[in-house]
Amino acid sequence: MEITDFAKGSIWGIRAGAMEAMLRRIPSPESLAALSIQFKEDPEEDFDFMLRDGVAIIPVNGTIFKRGSIWSYLYGGTPLSVLNRVLSAALDDDDVEAILLDIDSPGGQVSGTDAFSDLVYSAREQKPVVAFANGTMASAAYWIGSAADRVIVERTAQVGSIGILYMHNDWSKYDADLGIKVTVISAGKYKAVGNNAEPLSDEARAIIQAELDQIYNLFIETVARNRGVDAGAVRSDMADGRVFIGQQAVDTGLADDTGTFNDALDAAVELIPEASGPSFYFSRRSGAVAPGKGFSMKNGQQEKVMPKTADQLAEVFPDLCAEIRKQGEDAADTAAIGKQAVTGEHDRILAIAKIHFGEEVAGKFEAVINTGVTAEQYQAIRPEPVKSEEEKAIEAAKAETLKAIQEAGADNPGAGGGGDDKDFMAVVEETAERKKISKTEAMKIVAKQNPELHQAFLKKANSRPQLVNG
Repeated sequence: MEITDFAKGSIWGIRAGAMEAMLRRIPSPESLAALSIQFKEDPEEDFDFMLRDGVAIIPVNGTIFKRGSIWSYLYGGTPLSVLNRVLSAALDDDDVEAILLDIDSPGGQVSGTDAFSDLVYSAREQKPVVAFANGTMASAAYWIGSAADRVIVERTAQVGSIGILYMHNDWSKYDADLGIKVTVISAGKYKAVGNNAEPLSDEARAIIQAELDQIYNLFIETVARNRGVDAGAVRSDMADGRVFIGQQAVDTGLADDTGTFNDALDAAVELIPEASGPSFYFSRRSGAVAPGKGFSMKNGQQEKVMPKTADQLAEVFPDLCAEIRKQGEDAADTAAIGKQAVTGEHDRILAIAKIHFGEEVAGKFEAVINTGVTAEQYQAIRPEPVKSEEEKAIEAAKAETLKAIQEAGADNPGAGGGGDDKDFMAVVEETAERKKISKTEAMKIVAKQNPELHQAFLKKANSRPQLVNG
């Protein structure tokens, strides 16, 4: 197996020059063995984000590999497995209010890139994300960077190179010159397609090209979604494999603006919502937790859970919930006391009504009170007082007497004898009009205030023939 085989069998989203440089830098087997001794068992453990002004700065430098290996160790690239871990940590950290991807990469392996681009795109729903082209943001690196809310590029940054690359090495002549004959044995018509022991056939080329076209189309569709543009515009204006410099990338639609790293940092800060605050979570595993630190284990991963019940909320905020409960109990006690007072007053008034009006009238009064009707409502619907037969007869007699006097042409009864004096009934009518009372009430008042006028009215009224009903 050749040392360059790590580049074969993988489809790359990387600038061709960067791929060639990697191949040229491959060390000899002897020096590679020595380097392997220095290779860390976990080369990802020290990789983390830097926090500045509430913004998590995540570097994406060098060639992008799917996971850490001797090759990422040799070339100083960035494993996608690390980026996934660090981005997730930044999203879970309550001190992080926005994310800045500091990108200087020619691209890398396609495998894993699309998934991480989706993660960046979905992260925008939680926290603002800005991508900064700090030198180069090409191919797979742009696949990732385009998923940010905003893309800021240096004026000299190289951006774009949207395309897919696959390299095939034909070692057949080299092997023949060395006297080596390689025989490929496979099961499955296309299992050995593109192997390096023989020249690339037209059929093999067509198969590989179809694979590249499929991934290329996915690249275009993802960039169109990320940038909010039509896929046709991406294909015609951005995705012919070219690299665009600074303002050209902005004019083409690959980026939003040119600027420095600090400009990109400021853009991230500006996107932070003004009302952002801490989130509170509940841990299924361990119960009450501090704000933003509630986790539980699920498939070996920590999981945040929002409190959904009163008991869970009480575990997160025991003092607050205790105070709320106390206030509720105090309010209930106050309501009970008030209800008791109302009941006592109700009973007292009914007892007085029974003594004064009797059981029957008091019972009717209680029935009205129990309906809950207000005084205003009762005033609007109450029936007119029912007059007794005696009251009706007296009113009828008075009316007939007055009518008879008027028909006889006599002076109004109650005239004081002098032509200029007002008669009793005239004074009554004036009093009723002035005081807005009934004539009966006015007669009582006038009779009390003017007894002589009242006596004159009675004398004249009694001197006329009496009318008897029936």
